[in-house]
Amino acid sequence: MLPFGIWDVRKVIEAGKREAYVKYNDHFFEKLIESTQKTEDSFTRFVIVFDLEGYSFRQLTGKGCVDTALEIVKRFEANYPERLKTAFLINAPRVFSILFSLIKPLLTPRTLAKVQIYGPNSNKWKLALLNNIPADQLPSKYGGTQSLSFNVSKKRGTRIFKYVNSQKQARSEEHTSELQSHHEL
Repeated sequence: MLPFGIWDVRKVIEAGKREAYVKYNDHFFEKLIESTQKTEDSFTRFVIVFDLEGYSFRQLTGKGCVDTALEIVKRFEANYPERLKTAFLINAPRVFSILFSLIKPLLTPRTLAKVQIYGPNSNKWKLALLNNIPADQLPSKYGGTQSLSFNVSKKRGTRIFKYVNSQKQARSEEHTSELQSHHEL
């Protein structure tokens, strides 16, 4: 689960941290791949959910924002295309179609077939998520039974995201520190 829509990527890029942000995304995908290899039932493919709630035209029009998104997609396509089982993009606003029209040509038909885009109608995307992800692995906000959720707080003008789940505190702290590192760029 990535609350991509509320990340202020434009602010990061305008602050001159574009390369650090791109490297953060590389690091995120490396960690994701590592985590799939550390489980008992070791699996090789993953499902990822991008929550685009809050994504706006402002994010799209910032100088370098589109180029940065395209760079991240190119890197993913070059390094991890077969690791992706499905990518769900949920709560996609209409403006996202502009960005996706630029991303589409960079994806192979095989990768493109793995991408599912849903607007703000949660009845549709919750059903799709539950058909692909066990309910106990999904936060309740997304139709599951997991008590995991995001808390957003501000620290010196920087948004800090924390996973909250009393049963998995160690995992929470690990993800929190990764997200804090990104948002303190």
